[in-house]
Amino acid sequence: MLLVGRLVGREAEQARVQRLLADARDGRSGALGLRGAPGIGKSVLLGHAVSIAEAEGMRVVRAAGIESDHELAYGGLHHLLFPHLDRLDALPAPQATALRRAFGLAEGDDANRFLISAGTLSLLADLAEESPLLCVVDDLQWLDQGSVEALLFAARRFVADPIAVLFAVRDTAVPAVIAGVEVVDLPGLAVPDAARLLDGHAPELAERVRNRVLAESGGNPLAIIELGSSRPAARAADELGPAEQVGPLPVTRRVQEVFRLQIVELPDPTQRALLVAAADTAAPLATILHVIESLGGAAGDLAPAERDRLVRIDSRITFRHPLVRAAAYQDAPLHRRMEVHRAYAEALRADADADRRAWHLAAATTQPDEAVAAELQGVAERAWHRGGAMAVCAAYKRAGRLSTDRERKARRIARASQAAFDAGKADRAARLAAEALALTADTGVRADAIYTRGAVEYERTSPRADAELTLEAAALVRDTDPERAALTLYEAAHAARHGASHDLVQRAADLLRGVTPPEHWAPVVGATPFSGGRSFSTGVRSWPLARCALSTPPHPVAGTT
Repeated sequence: MLLVGRLVGREAEQARVQRLLADARDGRSGALGLRGAPGIGKSVLLGHAVSIAEAEGMRVVRAAGIESDHELAYGGLHHLLFPHLDRLDALPAPQATALRRAFGLAEGDDANRFLISAGTLSLLADLAEESPLLCVVDDLQWLDQGSVEALLFAARRFVADPIAVLFAVRDTAVPAVIAGVEVVDLPGLAVPDAARLLDGHAPELAERVRNRVLAESGGNPLAIIELGSSRPAARAADELGPAEQVGPLPVTRRVQEVFRLQIVELPDPTQRALLVAAADTAAPLATILHVIESLGGAAGDLAPAERDRLVRIDSRITFRHPLVRAAAYQDAPLHRRMEVHRAYAEALRADADADRRAWHLAAATTQPDEAVAAELQGVAERAWHRGGAMAVCAAYKRAGRLSTDRERKARRIARASQAAFDAGKADRAARLAAEALALTADTGVRADAIYTRGAVEYERTSPRADAELTLEAAALVRDTDPERAALTLYEAAHAARHGASHDLVQRAADLLRGVTPPEHWAPVVGATPFSGGRSFSTGVRSWPLARCALSTPPHPVAGTT
């Protein structure tokens, strides 16, 4: 896509990006998403936008989603805003406090997602007061959910601000949703543009290989450049086999194979050093070098990879393309990957690195290990207080997989199910709830899982289906936990009322009459004593129990018809 300092075949997209930047300089905000396959040119267009913005005197803030950070609550937002955290004091105090808690800079109650999103909006607007601002986020599909929500919240609300927001997202089987933002889909290059790009990068390519590259690349610029520009790449293109016999390979696999061929020709210490860098691309350079040395290597081992332009090294190590990282990591033997993750876990001893350490331990563990599972449970609890539901789900799920005790496994999987529902992943929540139910006879854990199934059925089927399951959950804990039973019955009554299921409202009321509330309950008509959510679990508040707006005390429900 880049040819002698200019873009090839992306005139319409360039014009759209330039218009976005011009509008921002004129005080009219806007946001744009660029969506396409790996190597299609999203990052190149972002870089083009950054070059224009800097040349025009705009301020640029940028971040990139990193696969290893996907489960770290607000990790992407932290990456974007970290250089500007000194401005937090200029924000309204509740927003500044919420951002500090989200980034682990302050302790407090559960993170407020609205305040975090509003704080993101305010901070970016504050940055734009000095000069027009370009906010660039690459690989949005790998940002954690909380960061995506906050950035989209802000992007949709800029109006008369000199701010342009550009997202790039990979086109996958399950497309990432960029709600409320215009999205431009990037197709493959047209044949004349593809030929021009190839001839500019590999003018001496044999005609047979040239035709093969053009036919098999599907117009993907990265595939064109990589398959045509290097000796391993040209050999790979030449060895793909007749298309009419095997069919075209997906471009991602083909380009990753090109990178793999480049990597396997490097010295073994360099391959190991690349694996270390690939295992944690968010780690500071000093940490990566420390791990390389702990495994018997040296900083100089990276030189051949830098010479071949597979990585760029400055204050960090940046892979030329995510597929280079994938090839460096995935092609390494399992025992080597585990060795690297263990070395990272040994290196990450500071309290601030507890989450990353736990995930490295998990990556180095193939058998159930309660110590690692407990560390991941800690990750989940910290993520909940930062408001990252998907991070909570991932940590509890992995903790469950590594649990040595069947009941602990069931409890952790049930909590993962609850967090999945909070994150809007109803199918995942239902699957995890079913798994938890199959693992345990514990009435409390079963109540958790059945309650989650009810929440899913409210969305999928009907309020009545929810009420039936919620009544079943309440019955399980009625004798052992009256407060929990009362809250659950209250929920069942509201779901039944929403579905006009008067028989279920009456059943909930009948059961509720037999529950003695704890002494500290003092419900008042018109109050919402349970707003904010409660938990079936002791310890971490694993999900909001009160999904409905509760506006009446428990006992008057008995008279509802």
